[in-house]
Amino acid sequence: MVGNTSQMPYVNSLIPKGTLWTNYYANAHGSMLAYIETLSGTTFSCNGNDCGASGSLTGASLMDVMDAKGMAWKGYFDGLSTCGQLAPQSTNWILNPDSNGNQNYYQRHAGFPWYAVGTATAATCKSGGNGWWGMSQFTSDLANQSFGYFNWISPDGTNNMHDGTPQQADAFMQKYLTPLLASSYFQPGGDGILIIWFDEAGLSNAACGGPDGKSCGGQIPVTVIGPGIQANNQDATSANHDSALRFIQQQLGLTPSLGKSVNVPDFAVTLAP
Repeated sequence: MVGNTSQMPYVNSLIPKGTLWTNYYANAHGSMLAYIETLSGTTFSCNGNDCGASGSLTGASLMDVMDAKGMAWKGYFDGLSTCGQLAPQSTNWILNPDSNGNQNYYQRHAGFPWYAVGTATAATCKSGGNGWWGMSQFTSDLANQSFGYFNWISPDGTNNMHDGTPQQADAFMQKYLTPLLASSYFQPGGDGILIIWFDEAGLSNAACGGPDGKSCGGQIPVTVIGPGIQANNQDATSANHDSALRFIQQQLGLTPSLGKSVNVPDFAVTLAP
C-alpha cells in the first residue's frame, strides 16, 4: 500500500500528515483474531471467522473498561442498515448483499458484535449512546460532533480490499476521512487521533515480528494522524495489535490493563513533543 500512489493516492497523501508505524506486524492470520486482539489483548477462543456466536465473549475488553469510566464508544460499519444489526449465523456471519447493494458485510471485520457487552448495549440503540451503526450515522455524528471517545470504522467487503479493489478502498477513505480531518477534532487545539489500520497482510505473507518476534500475520502499514501526533514521521518501535491497544488506552487516559497490552513497549516517537 505505501508508495502505491497509482491505486491509492488518497491514503498515500495522508502518510506525511502523521506518523507511520514501520515495524508493525499482525499477531496472526485470520481477520477475526485481529479485531478481538485489538480490543482485548487476547483472542479468547475465537478463530479467524467467528467467536462462536454473536455476544458470546464475556472476557474483558476496551468497551468494558470504557463503560466503567462512563466513556462512550461507537462503531460505524459500512453495509449495515440498522443500529445493533447482526449478521446471521446461517450465512457464516455475512450479509450478502449488504445495505449498500455491495457484496458482503463481514461481521468478522467488526469486533463489537462478538462481545456480550456489545450486544447488550447496542440492543438499546440509544441516540448518542454506545452501539454500532451504518455509515450514514457517521456522517450525522460528525455533523453534530457526537462521536464517542473511541470510534471504529469498518468498510464492507467491497471497500476494504477483501472483495474489491485498492481504488475502491481509497475512494471510501477519501469520502469519509476528508470531512473528518477537516473537522475541529483535527485542527490545532483539537484532540482527535485517527489510526489507519489493517487487520493482517496477505495470506502469502507470513513474516514474523512484533515485540515477541512471534507475530506472524505479516507486516502491515499503520498511519496515525492528529494534532498531538508528529507529522512527516516514522516510528520503528517493534509493535503488533497489542501495541495498538496499549496506545489507544493511553490516549483515552486509561492505564493499560487488557491482556498482552500491559507488557508491550510504548511507541517511542509517535506523540508530538
